[in-house]
Amino acid sequence: MTRMRMDSEDKSSPFCINSFDHSIKTVLSYLKQETYVWESSLEDVLKAVQRELAVQRFMLTQRADIRQ
Repeated sequence: MTRMRMDSEDKSSPFCINSFDHSIKTVLSYLKQETYVWESSLEDVLKAVQRELAVQRFMLTQRADIRQ
C-alpha cells in the first residue's frame, strides 16, 4: 500500500491520494479494532471493508490504465 501510494503521489490528483489514504485508514481501523463500529452486525462490517477494498482496487487499476 505504501509503495503504491508513493508511486501515485506524482501522477495522481491530491483528491485521489486523499481518498486512497482515507480508505486505507478505514480498513486498518476496522482490522485493528481501534474505533467505534457504526455497523450493526459483523456482516455489515465485512461489507464495509469489502467496499473500501473495492475503492482501493478501482483507484489502483484506474491509475494503471492511465499509465499505459
